[in-house]
Amino acid sequence: MTSAYPVDPQPEASVRTVHLLQRRTSRHGKDLGKTTGWVHRATLKARGVTMLGGVRYDRIDDDGLHVSLGRDHGEQRVLPVDHVVICAGQESVSGLYEELQAAGVAAHLIGGAEQAREVDAKRAIEQGVRVAAAL
Repeated sequence: MTSAYPVDPQPEASVRTVHLLQRRTSRHGKDLGKTTGWVHRATLKARGVTMLGGVRYDRIDDDGLHVSLGRDHGEQRVLPVDHVVICAGQESVSGLYEELQAAGVAAHLIGGAEQAREVDAKRAIEQGVRVAAAL
């Protein structure tokens, strides 16, 4: 069978070792679109990107990035890196809201404080406008 392409794709290898790490143990890009997510994962794999899940970030020092892997974080590794880009997500922080509520102060919990997962600026702005309009 002949290829539909005149030349088979030859992905260019990265000149650096690249690690894509995530705290979740699920497959990388699990929440990407069904019709495009696989393309992004395949491209990363073809470029030699190492994808590790279930990572706990322990520290960064002169030796590199120290991480613990697996559901129980029992495996420790040091990745010899010279650059680190962190996109680690967010956590909701609602302590002040709860204190205000307990003190009987009217307060509104919106945006990332309400739901940090998949923070959506448009949603947060809309919530703020709605609260402001209601005051």
